[in-house]
Amino acid sequence: MDWRQTQGARLYYQALDRFMASRASNMGPNSASLIGLGFAVLVPLGFSLAALLGVLFMALSAAADGLDGYLARQKGEQSRFGAFLDSTLDRCADFFYLTGFWVLAQGLALEIFWFTLLLLLALLGSFLVSYSKARLEALGCRCDIGMMDRTARTVYLLAWALLLALIPPARLAILWIGLVPYLVLVFATVWQRMSLARKVLDQEEESV
Repeated sequence: MDWRQTQGARLYYQALDRFMASRASNMGPNSASLIGLGFAVLVPLGFSLAALLGVLFMALSAAADGLDGYLARQKGEQSRFGAFLDSTLDRCADFFYLTGFWVLAQGLALEIFWFTLLLLLALLGSFLVSYSKARLEALGCRCDIGMMDRTARTVYLLAWALLLALIPPARLAILWIGLVPYLVLVFATVWQRMSLARKVLDQEEESV
């Protein structure tokens, strides 16, 4: 699913046009990518201090991540290296976002071993979602499917983090309620893309 074609995305880019374009006119897209990573690195620290601070850093990181692509398109500075850098830094951000949830889980009365194990599996799933698309495209195939692409994952994690920040008494339950569906959805997306790869690549071999 191309989230840039949705109504929510159009509203987001309209807001960028109105509030950010002039302020970020001197910023290059790669700089925005690096700023996004900087805020992502701060997410675990933010959660260790106050849950809302972690949410704020995550939101700022996500905004910068959206800004880099916007600036590249607006300035006509799209490049292969820029796409590579953005994708690489996104994987780093995924790590720091999920690490933030692990930090928040410390000190709560939950089975930290199992939570850590499932969180690591969620991180693996996040990486596989991105890798499967990159590998398919490297083989010359389009990959437009996947319910939990980068945008969907970021929105999900932001909503999950916000609930944890706003409802402290229910954090234990919300940690599990957020983690298990995330885990299922990312691996379902990996399965979608593996199924697409098998279908498309088998067809190409049969046509040779």
